[in-house]
Amino acid sequence: MTRIKICGLTREEDIEEVNVLMPDYIGFVFWPHSKRALTDDQAKALKNKLNPAITAVGVFVDDDISHIVKLLET
Repeated sequence: MTRIKICGLTREEDIEEVNVLMPDYIGFVFWPHSKRALTDDQAKALKNKLNPAITAVGVFVDDDISHIVKLLET
């Protein structure tokens, strides 16, 4: 089965659109050198607007495991 992920979301408008399109996954980028990087607070605010049927994933590059765990817990 093919699954669809839309990655690099940064705006509320992006979330509104994926809530209509209903991909399997969406991605938030946490690598600070990316032009699509989000802070933890920005990602949390966007995630709160995401349809709960869509799974959010994080994109990390050489990040500290404690930061990833913190994001999972919040």
